[in-house]
Amino acid sequence: MKVLVVGAGAVGQVWALGLHRGGAEVHFLVRPYQLSKFQQFPLRLHGLRSTISFSRSTPTETVLLDLPADRFHAFSSNESVELPESLKSHSFDVFLLTVSAASILAHGNWLTPLVRVLASGTGVVIDTSPRDDDGEQLLKATGLPRERVLHGDLPIVSWQAPLKNERFPAIPPEAYEVGAFLVLPDGTKVPNPNPVVVFGLVAPQKVSGYPGIGASVAKEFAAIMNKGGVKAASGELVIKPSVSLEISTARSVAAPILLLALEAAGWKFGELKGEILKLAVAAMKESLVLASKHGGQKPSFARVLLQTWTLRPILWLIGKLRIFSYDLEAMLAYHFTKVHAQTVLFADRYRDTQGEENVPAFQNLIRAHARITSRDN
Repeated sequence: MKVLVVGAGAVGQVWALGLHRGGAEVHFLVRPYQLSKFQQFPLRLHGLRSTISFSRSTPTETVLLDLPADRFHAFSSNESVELPESLKSHSFDVFLLTVSAASILAHGNWLTPLVRVLASGTGVVIDTSPRDDDGEQLLKATGLPRERVLHGDLPIVSWQAPLKNERFPAIPPEAYEVGAFLVLPDGTKVPNPNPVVVFGLVAPQKVSGYPGIGASVAKEFAAIMNKGGVKAASGELVIKPSVSLEISTARSVAAPILLLALEAAGWKFGELKGEILKLAVAAMKESLVLASKHGGQKPSFARVLLQTWTLRPILWLIGKLRIFSYDLEAMLAYHFTKVHAQTVLFADRYRDTQGEENVPAFQNLIRAHARITSRDN
């Protein structure tokens, strides 16, 4: 299997490691500023044995993903949407998208050259971005038949170490020494600019496709990942009765709302209290009511249990206890700061689908959140 990984962030590198070790021919498509360091220095990855701190486990080691320089390709400039010349002679079985939903949906024009290549072959796209619309917008953006657009689920935590302001390290100091320098023939040591990517699998990574070529590729893809030491599973997607975007966005909004509130609290669980927690709870209840209304159902009983007094002690415990083998607050701050454009896209899409007049509680949360810079803030 020949795979082009679009994006070389933490998730892209982890999946590429499993694919490479499993026998696939892996290529990367990256931005121009990344090309030189990836071509000259190996990627460094460190897998956690467990994401839970009280799980007894043996130490793990940093490993290197050292691909040939010609496996890395880049657009000619940050504004370019034309495929680089180095890619035009290749034919890929899989285009693995590991970039944010904002990049795919808000700036989807860069998908055009990839689609041209796909249209002339039998390759598939695996989309790993969070979706609340069963991938319908990506299907429209690519124009590909449904069976050639697969979905990848990412039950994984990953980041570039060390995390900013982390209260305790997830890996030992010696983990940073592996691949830290490139030794030239004359003995000169050149520092490796590629950071150590730390990752922990919460569950097997999953790739799903529609019956036919999609499901077949998903099964082969998962088998290669497993062979390469990254646990994976495959699944088959089913064409469901059409669910309106109003329903799907309302159903999927509760967790993002809580993350918005946590960001407003400076990514500190202990500070998620008072007015900001009240606003978040009100917005989550509002979303449950809307989902029930759109679906012609009675409001969920979860709405009754969703109270500030039920959430506050749970959040306090998460902030105080060292439940995870990494600093959860620092990791969330790292990840969601990086994909902030995706958060803005989510906020705008939710208000558009529901109607601003129907989400006053969510509007109040947005107004209290200084970092959300959606179209009218």
